[in-house]
Amino acid sequence: MTSETASTINTEGSMQLEGRLNAYRRLLIGLATELARRDDGRAAIEAMLADAEIVDTQEEDPGVLPDQAFAGQEIATEEIRTVLTAALARRDALDAQAHAIGAAAQTGFALPTGAASEREAAE
Repeated sequence: MTSETASTINTEGSMQLEGRLNAYRRLLIGLATELARRDDGRAAIEAMLADAEIVDTQEEDPGVLPDQAFAGQEIATEEIRTVLTAALARRDALDAQAHAIGAAAQTGFALPTGAASEREAAE
């Protein structure tokens, strides 16, 4: 196998891995959003965020250079925080949209729907 062939295989493998990770992230954000929309769900998500600790190098001494386990833990924790924060933001956006639709229905005003209409309504 040539180095060019090996590079192509590695690139394809990396692309597949990245695609799968993005799919899992989208799925997790969607599930966490649904959890956050339940009665006690937002509190549960906020508790998960509080539990996700990122060790500050001022708080704990990881050594002169953090080892791979420490670096991996930090990456995982940051990813958890990213997913949970995105879920809370999506929940807030969905609630705001539902509130706007409800308010419009009470006044007899119909909000436009669809991506283009959402942009127009935001302007």
